[in-house]
Amino acid sequence: MATFIVLIVAIEVLPFEPPFYVYPGLLLVSMAALVMELRANQPRPGVYCEHCDYNLAGLPADATACPECGGKIGPAAAKAP
Repeated sequence: MATFIVLIVAIEVLPFEPPFYVYPGLLLVSMAALVMELRANQPRPGVYCEHCDYNLAGLPADATACPECGGKIGPAAAKAP
């Protein structure tokens, strides 16, 4: 939503009137940015390494390190499906 506000403020300070199609375009770009932001914040199923975001599903129960980066993982991450 902040993107939309910034774009509208930027248009308001222009020394000329933009063409009619600029405002719907700004609205579409802002809505796309909002949807992308909302989708990025949704939790993903599974367990991921907190250091490198590697999917830890299927690790043996005695695993103590991420196979991708070597970062420490808890026992709950290794037991997750």
